[in-house]
This record gives sequence, C-alpha cells and structure tokens, in this order.
Amino acid sequence: MMLNELKKYFNGENLYGNDFDLEEINRWYEQEAEGYAELGAKNEQEYKYIYHNINKLHGYQHLKLGDKLDVLSIGGAYGDELLPIIDKIRSITILEPSAQLRRTELKGIPIRYLKPEASGKMLLPDASFDLVTCFSVLHHIPNVSFVVGEIGRVLRGSGQFVLREPTVSMGDWRKSRPGLTVNERGIPRELMRRFINEAGLEIGKEVPCIVKPFDLLFNKVTRESAINSSFYLSLDRVFAKGMSVFAKYHATYVWEKVRPVYCFYIATKVVA
Repeated sequence: MMLNELKKYFNGENLYGNDFDLEEINRWYEQEAEGYAELGAKNEQEYKYIYHNINKLHGYQHLKLGDKLDVLSIGGAYGDELLPIIDKIRSITILEPSAQLRRTELKGIPIRYLKPEASGKMLLPDASFDLVTCFSVLHHIPNVSFVVGEIGRVLRGSGQFVLREPTVSMGDWRKSRPGLTVNERGIPRELMRRFINEAGLEIGKEVPCIVKPFDLLFNKVTRESAINSSFYLSLDRVFAKGMSVFAKYHATYVWEKVRPVYCFYIATKVVA
C-alpha cells in the first residue's frame, strides 16, 4: 500500500482494517488469535489482572446494574474483568479466540466459551444479554464497525455496553513493535463514536484516560502500576480531560506523544 493511501488511516479519517475483505480478515485473525496469550498471559498461575481499578473508576461505577445479569465478555480470557460485578451476574459467556486463556468457572458461575468467527459474526441470538464488556480487544480486530454492530444486535433493550480502547495509532503497525501483537492499532475517538451510534447504541459517558508518558514515569518512580493505582488514576483523570482536546491520532513528533491514549465508553441500547 502506497504512503498516499495510508494517509487516511494515519490521520484518523479511516480505520485500518475496517474495510478488509474476508480473505484479509482471515489472515489477520490467524495472526492475532494467540497474540495476547503469547505476550505472557497463557500461564494462569503467573497471570495477574491489573485493570480492576481503572475499570471500576471509568467503567463499572457508571453502569446501572440490576441483579441476575446475562453477561457477554468480548475477548475476556479467564473472565477476571467481571470480578468487580460478579455478585450481579447470572450467566457468563466469553468470546475468546485463544484456546489457552480459559477456565471452567468464575466464583462458582460456569463460563461458556465461544470461539469467535473470523468474520466477526456472533453465533448468538438477538437481544440475549443485559451487559457486554469489551476491554482493549477491538483494536486487535480488523472490521471493528461490524463487530460493534453485532454487539448492538445481541444486547437487550436498555442493555449496556462498557468499552475501553486505545485511541491512538500505537505507532506504525506496518513494522514490528516490541510488546505489541502484529496488527493492533488504536481506534480514533470520532470513528468509535460513529460505530457505536450506528449500532443503535447511545453513548452516555466518554472518558479519555492514561496520559503518556506520565504513567511510565509513575511506574518507574513508585514501582507500582499506574493503571491500577487509585491515586494515579485520580490525577490522570484531571490531566486527560484537558489534554484530550489536542491529542493527535498518529504522533510524528515527540511532543505529540504527550496525550491520553485510552478512552472508556458507556453506551446503552436505544429502545425503539
């Protein structure tokens, strides 16, 4: 692909991969299926989920949750992301491509695993879930708009969708990037809003967060994880809100890399 053709992706006007045909999607899917597991998550005994505080602060605490929820987790691996709301859950379904990142139950609730179709089609009935969670998964998927449309389809009326995604390019995805899988790239906020709205969902909250490189400095000084520190996250919320206005999708200069790199979205299915 020529540089001129790539401009629309690097400037955030279009999302790379979202317009792929089925052959290209299948190739992408094969490359990403075990990507997260191979980055170090496949050993359950050594694996530690470190995102509970950020998920609660920007996600779960803003949901209107009843009891006995039927929950779908997109790419939820072992299901740890659901622990903060486990007392509200009746059933758990996890769409997970990796055969390694699985367990049979979560706090006594059986987990039903489904392997995603490469096309993004969810082999699930319409209106079958009260809540869909998706934390840093969609940027590993090529046809994001189609998958978000499927999320809208399987949600019940007034069902909720909580989403966390990187909103910057994550560098030049044409090259190997240490610590990242082959194809992942962030999703521009304007496009993410459009995909959510086109899926029949209404965004109630949108929160930018994790300003780079401040989190890395915090990690180095305190030897704690900024993304799981309540103290850091409270400061980050203030910085991110102001700096998100100037954030550029693909940074080409050093100073452009000082920006919030993630965003949380809380959306509700519109009842016709």
